[in-house]
Amino acid sequence: MKDKQNLGFPVVGMTLRDYFAAQILPTTYKIVYDMIINGSIENDVDEDPNDHEIIATLKAYEVADFMLDARESKVWRDIRNKNKNES
Repeated sequence: MKDKQNLGFPVVGMTLRDYFAAQILPTTYKIVYDMIINGSIENDVDEDPNDHEIIATLKAYEVADFMLDARESKVWRDIRNKNKNES
């Protein structure tokens, strides 16, 4: 698998992973904050359990990693190829 930080290319500025994480961060922050406060999620990182911002940010990067994995999947390639053929 390619390096998720820079996808194998030299990086200056924001990576696609950073962009995806930034897009999902507000939603992730709200969900993680509510889940931690309600006790329905445990702090699974080595940070202060009260530091919701760090936990939410780490979760946003996890979602970004899933988004990058989806872009490399066979299902995604099949969808793109189908759309190209219909154009």
